Amino acid sequence: MKFHHKLLLSLLSAIFLFLSFKELGFFAWFALVPFLLALYRSSFRQSLFCSFILGIGFFIGLTYWITELFAKYVWPLIFLFSSIYLVIAGILIHFTVNRVSQTYLRIFLIPAAWVILEFLRSQTFLAFTIGTLGYSQHNFLPLMHLTRFTGIYGVTFILILFNTTVFETAIFYMNYRKLNLKFFVIGFSLLLLFVIYGIISVNRNLDRVIRNKNLTEIKIAAVQPNISFGNKYSGKGFEIIPAPYSGSEYFMPGTELVIYPESMLWGTVGENVFFKNWAKETLKKTFSPTVPQSILSG
Repeated sequence: MKFHHKLLLSLLSAIFLFLSFKELGFFAWFALVPFLLALYRSSFRQSLFCSFILGIGFFIGLTYWITELFAKYVWPLIFLFSSIYLVIAGILIHFTVNRVSQTYLRIFLIPAAWVILEFLRSQTFLAFTIGTLGYSQHNFLPLMHLTRFTGIYGVTFILILFNTTVFETAIFYMNYRKLNLKFFVIGFSLLLLFVIYGIISVNRNLDRVIRNKNLTEIKIAAVQPNISFGNKYSGKGFEIIPAPYSGSEYFMPGTELVIYPESMLWGTVGENVFFKNWAKETLKKTFSPTVPQSILSG
């Protein structure tokens, strides 16, 4: 494989990783396969360049929002510093892929190397955890239930292990022109095991916490305003209400609790008259006229 092809594969992995954090979490399950293929039978120098491309591409896409902050001038330092961790991970993976002959050992060493670097990136005063791969699965509740024992790094480990088994399956086919799914079965079986556990555990918690105590479920709406930091406080509450959703029914029918992010308003609700009046009207139209208005007073 030519060197520029390896660089393109690394860039492709960076794009897939970025997309996995844009509500497209399924990309994470095969995002690193092109990168692993690029490192396979590569020289140390080639792997170094490929890892750099992966890190830079991923963190540029993931941290572009910093350009909206007052710290925008240090943005290049942020994505360059963050990419160092992926470069180190790439070096470890390079030696694992090209020096470790036991396939089954590689399947577990590669995710271990990635998780160790993710953990180190979360330590010290320079900690910057954005891009921790496990967070890409926040909508996959059965798998995320694993975090009660392992933290987010357990989810990352399963993701990388699955990527590695797909990679090993591809490598076996490239070398022998024969499809052998035994490596893929390992990754899929472990994933299935944890998902089944998550489903059972979630249902048991619902029974224990809600049903057995005669509690009722409530429908919650979590609102994340799509505004830039510079415009956050410009309209006294107007800017946090997206125009397409400011009609008579802002929330889905049956919503009982609405959660906005921290510091969404400048000052108190009373100082943001537009938002206060809109919220009162929404409570009356969408919810019920009998809903207490005390939280919007003043």
